[in-house]
Amino acid sequence: PALLRGNIIHDALCRLYEDKPDRNAIAAWSDAEAAARIDRAVESVFARYRRHAAVTLGALLSLESRRVADLLLQLVKLDIERDEFSILETEQEIRFTEERVNLALRADRIDRFPDGTLAVLDYKTGARKRFLGGDRQPLEIQLVAYACALQETVSALALVNIDSRDVSFDGAGRGYTNEATWHDELEQWQQSVRTACAELGRGDVRVDR
Repeated sequence: PALLRGNIIHDALCRLYEDKPDRNAIAAWSDAEAAARIDRAVESVFARYRRHAAVTLGALLSLESRRVADLLLQLVKLDIERDEFSILETEQEIRFTEERVNLALRADRIDRFPDGTLAVLDYKTGARKRFLGGDRQPLEIQLVAYACALQETVSALALVNIDSRDVSFDGAGRGYTNEATWHDELEQWQQSVRTACAELGRGDVRVDR
C-alpha cells in the first residue's frame, strides 16, 4: 500500500543519514561506499517485513527494496549537487504552542547551512508536489508551522519529492527563490499560521475548501 511504501522510504532515509553527515562527507563516499550504505539502510528496514513473508510477498519485497535503493541513490546525488550543508536532525520531534493550540510535529529532516541558519525538509513519496502555488503562497503549510516552532533562523523550506516518477527538491528561500524577499515572505506565512491557531483557540473550526 502507498502508506507503507512511504513509511519504508522515510525509515530508510533516516537510517541512511543517521550519522548526520555534511555535504562534503556525502560527496566523499565512493560509489561502492554509497551503495553499501544504502543497502544497509534499506535491508535494516525491510528485514522486519521479510521475516514472516510468504514466497510471493517475499518476491515483491525484493523488487520494492531495489526500487527504494535506487531512489535513495538518486537523492544522494542531488544532495551532493546542493550548496554546503550539514544534516542537523532527522525525524525531529517539535512542540509548537500558539493561543492554546498545542501541536506535536515531526520534521523529516533539518539541515544547517554554514552561516548557522536552517533548512527544513519534508519528504513526499507520492505524486510530485510543489511547495508554492501560482499565487506564491505555500501549498504545504506544515513546513511553515515547523519554522514557527523552531527557535532558530530558517533560511529555506522545501519538499523533497521521492518517487519513481521524480526525485527532486521544491521549495522557497535559499537555493529556491529570491533571498532578498525571503524573510518578509516567511514572516507573512508564519503570521497566517499563528492567526489560524488563534481562530482555532477561539473555537473557529471552519475549513476553507
